[in-house]
Amino acid sequence: MTPSDVEPHADAETTARQLDLCLQRTIVSAVLRHTDSDTGTSCADVTLQLLQPGKMDRTLKKLTDDGYGVGPSPSREILVRDGQQFKVKFRGNICCDDGRTVGPHKC
Repeated sequence: MTPSDVEPHADAETTARQLDLCLQRTIVSAVLRHTDSDTGTSCADVTLQLLQPGKMDRTLKKLTDDGYGVGPSPSREILVRDGQQFKVKFRGNICCDDGRTVGPHKC
């Protein structure tokens, strides 16, 4: 086999490997929204979602329609791998659904 016979196969293999890596990754932005706590309680429901840019506008509209209209701007774009897990930390007046306090305040 000559080097010219090997190169096309090596290029195809490299391209296939790179394509596979690209398919396992996607770009997302983190969106944090909460309900307005006009109900007289100090607690609000919170949602954190990772959204692809193409789904951002539609999902933000749906969240607003569902009462989740308050929150900061979406994060910068983040490159994530398929199956990647995120560790989320809160501080302050955050409470779990089961009543456990995650900060100095209680619901």
